[in-house]
Amino acid sequence: MRYYVNKNAQDNGDHEVHEEGCEKMPEEENKLYLGDFSNCHDAVKEAKKHYHK
Repeated sequence: MRYYVNKNAQDNGDHEVHEEGCEKMPEEENKLYLGDFSNCHDAVKEAKKHYHK
């Protein structure tokens, strides 16, 4: 499954990770493609390489 991270942090500083097709997917200009992963845990690990939270 393809995963993306929201470039815009939430109020608490976290950057949400979204699976392709998610109804809460950020707009194109506000998301960063993380890659294809078999689970969300690996996608979150990848997101932490770009954002600390």
